[in-house]
Amino acid sequence: MSVTDPRDSYMDEMIVLDTFTVSGEEDEGTSFGVIVSSRQVFPNIANSVRAQGNELVCATDGTYKLHFGGWTVVDCGSTAVTWSRGKGVHWFFPWVYMFARSESTAVYARMFQIVREKAMAFLDIEVNVEFGSLDHSDVIASAFQSTWPTITVDADLFAEMIKPDVYLLKSSRTHAQFLKLAVVVIETWIARGEDANAQRFKDIYLTERWNRWHINGAAVGGITPSQQGIESHHCVIKKTCVPSSRASTTGVLNGILPHILKAGGENLCPNLGTLYCEGPLPPEMLAKAAAHRQHAITRSQGLLGTDIDQACAVKFLHSLKGRLSRGIKANEVKFELLSLHRVLIMAQTLSPRFELAPIWRDHIIQQIRQFLHCTCESFVRSGWICSHAIATLSLLGLLGVDAAMASVPVRRTPGRPRARRLALTEESTQDEFYDVDQLLRLFIDNLGSHCAGRQRVQVVRSIRGRIFERLRGRTAGSSCEHGSPSPNSSFKLEHTLHTYIYMHIYINKLEADVVSASDTAN
Repeated sequence: MSVTDPRDSYMDEMIVLDTFTVSGEEDEGTSFGVIVSSRQVFPNIANSVRAQGNELVCATDGTYKLHFGGWTVVDCGSTAVTWSRGKGVHWFFPWVYMFARSESTAVYARMFQIVREKAMAFLDIEVNVEFGSLDHSDVIASAFQSTWPTITVDADLFAEMIKPDVYLLKSSRTHAQFLKLAVVVIETWIARGEDANAQRFKDIYLTERWNRWHINGAAVGGITPSQQGIESHHCVIKKTCVPSSRASTTGVLNGILPHILKAGGENLCPNLGTLYCEGPLPPEMLAKAAAHRQHAITRSQGLLGTDIDQACAVKFLHSLKGRLSRGIKANEVKFELLSLHRVLIMAQTLSPRFELAPIWRDHIIQQIRQFLHCTCESFVRSGWICSHAIATLSLLGLLGVDAAMASVPVRRTPGRPRARRLALTEESTQDEFYDVDQLLRLFIDNLGSHCAGRQRVQVVRSIRGRIFERLRGRTAGSSCEHGSPSPNSSFKLEHTLHTYIYMHIYINKLEADVVSASDTAN
């Protein structure tokens, strides 16, 4: 019978790699457990090591609802990027599973030690993990660093405290920029009277061990600070392999673990379990790249209507190295620094011209990864491509974007199309599209991109009038109802006022451009 035959239950049989009893730290107590795998699942280690090389990722986490006593089922494996539903998605592939009475640094260190020993004994492969993906768990982080001292820990963190500033930090282009922007954000929170929250955020999320939760924390395409792959794996386990939660110890060992291993064997790691996947160039990236070609280094107008010249580019590049302009505010970071991206050309010589293909293959993708690197989230998630990278290849004469656009089939976007708003549509209380906060967000994200000349001036004036009315109403409400405004309300007023000032400056510049264009035409 073939080893690939799904009826061959021999390949799905549970193999006990180790049983252990360990004594943790003073507050951790004694724990015992078992580490298991199968003939189908364990070779995923070899595929991951061969495909990822010196960029090997290891992800681990535990789920607690399978055992009635709260014992932990831990899965340990790697992540890879696969093509699914028109985009690259991150998938978790297990190596081993552990069932332990309690979690401790010694328990996870034992599991990692067994992975290294058995991989060498059975597969003749040295497992040297470079990046560790984990939840905010000190015991896992300590075990990672005790087993692989040079590892980079990528934590999956998200703070609900002040979302706009946290999202700005998450979008940092480099780790050095993240560290400096974090200082700016913390100083802003303290100025708002949030001293306690600022200190708590700093102590928990900005320490050296846990400060790589931004999108470029690993600085390698295809490695994201996310646990989505392994959490999705947990969801599949609970839905398909567990007849009921809170099972007995015997039920977990003799029933649930064999079912989990069988399910893992049916979803083998592909031959290329890499940090990227073969696939076509997404049409939306090509469309954006066609516009980005006009915005390289010098652009007619930036996000605030100011010119993006060499000085702005130098300021941005300095921030990537951790050098910020003195006195920069948190509400200026998005416009001054995080509205730009850098595509780094890493090769000394140009690569050969890339030929258009319906599916970009592995050897071509490797050439692109070795040739350039972008700081945007799309590049990090796909592992090799984004609209900025495509535009760069076009500017260097290595890829024909126009020819690629001509070959893209026209297709409708998925889902129900949005209702069109005609030119004479009036505002109504039922339509949230006309909410002032919504219009403000749209204006900031699409400043000056849809209309030109006098029409643009009229649109901006209309929105500015609405914001001014909202600003006046908030100021009156704060002074009449509360006597003196709170720090949070003061910050909101300050943010709205800054936006109003930016729009006022922008309108003056637009009017000057319109007058200049009229004089030139006459």
